[in-house]
Amino acid sequence: MKLMLVFILSSLFVGVTVGTYAIRNPNIHDPVPVHEALPLPVVITQDHLNKRKYFIESKWYGTLDPNEEVYAKLHCGNGTKANKSNVKKIFSDFKETFEVIVPSKTQVITCRRGIFDIDSFKTRFKFEHKEE
Repeated sequence: MKLMLVFILSSLFVGVTVGTYAIRNPNIHDPVPVHEALPLPVVITQDHLNKRKYFIESKWYGTLDPNEEVYAKLHCGNGTKANKSNVKKIFSDFKETFEVIVPSKTQVITCRRGIFDIDSFKTRFKFEHKEE
């Protein structure tokens, strides 16, 4: 038990020593900044008046600068029409809502969404259209 404790303490001491040396040594550069944009689940809401209209909320999160300009994009297939497909936002908005109108006789809609700038993501999702 004493040997294990001594080893842990000496390892800790060596780690602290190396860490303080790295901070003091001007030849060791700062670490590379991390940029990451992560997609969150989409929220799809059907309009209660026009059953062919959907509101798709694309959300994101990550470690980009909050004031960084990004482009929120959405493109859906099967003849759907989006009121906007490419919107300039700032990263700290964390979401954009798109209005999508589905043509009649379409049942499954496939969409591609994402944000683009320093770091980006692009994901695909499907949802089923029901007109009741």
